[in-house]
Amino acid sequence: MAQRSGVVYPRKAAGFPFPATTGSLAAYWRITKPTMVMLLVFTGMVGFVVASQGTFPARTFSFMLLSLAFSCAGANTLTCYLDRDIDAVMQRTRHRPIPAMKISPGKALIFGVLLVALSIVCAVSLNLLTAVIILAGVINNVVMYSLWAKRRTWMNIFIGSIAGGLPALAGYAAYANNLDLRSGLLAGIVIAWIPVHIWSIAFKHREDYARAGVPMLPVLVGREKMVRIIALVTILMVAISLVPAGLALFGPFYLYGAIILGIIILLLSFWLVYRPTERSAWLVFKASNIYLGLLFLTILIEYMISA
Repeated sequence: MAQRSGVVYPRKAAGFPFPATTGSLAAYWRITKPTMVMLLVFTGMVGFVVASQGTFPARTFSFMLLSLAFSCAGANTLTCYLDRDIDAVMQRTRHRPIPAMKISPGKALIFGVLLVALSIVCAVSLNLLTAVIILAGVINNVVMYSLWAKRRTWMNIFIGSIAGGLPALAGYAAYANNLDLRSGLLAGIVIAWIPVHIWSIAFKHREDYARAGVPMLPVLVGREKMVRIIALVTILMVAISLVPAGLALFGPFYLYGAIILGIIILLLSFWLVYRPTERSAWLVFKASNIYLGLLFLTILIEYMISA
């Protein structure tokens, strides 16, 4: 075992007996984490719609979708490559394509780099700002979070959350070729959402993270304290979601949707405080996905109605 900063980590996967298999198409699909890709691409699509005031110029919209899909899928593939030693130790992730020996690490690396390269080509065809944002997102997720922060500090989620907000910025920039307060708030909502999302699943699987030596906050603090922290960051997330309506940047449909969705996710986080079990944490985790998707859907509907 390798040891860094007092925390024990498994050795890198170079010593694992991975065969040089081609892998199935399904395995290549799974390594991109398609559910996460679809959610982040959707936030980028909403950013685009906000900038375009509900219009969809075909070429610009298509290249925006492609650049975001390729970049998110590529970044996820590269993080799976970097995290292959951790994934092999954790029960939750040991069936992912690399530790399950469906794809060799080398082929996963090539696949991830190819996807990122395609995303940059698509983004450059739109404008330089979009390409810079997408590249920054890949660097933040792959290098700053997965390669460095994830294994070294409990603040890893704060460092890696930046990448989650950048698809919304990229979608906006793809049409407008600039950024403004609206795009910044869209990104801010996603960034505030990520600690709720990740810490709730990490709470459920804290023994897994501890076994792999990953210093996630739920591993380092007690159950009661951690659920209170999750409730506090949920309150912060909901408060940030109301700012665009408070500044009259989005309309009443968004405001009502944000209030209703906020109440639901707050109640679930308070239930986790009342009953700090793995099942309660799992409910918060699953609900957080639905929360973000529906919140951005209210923005999309509002702009489509007013277009």
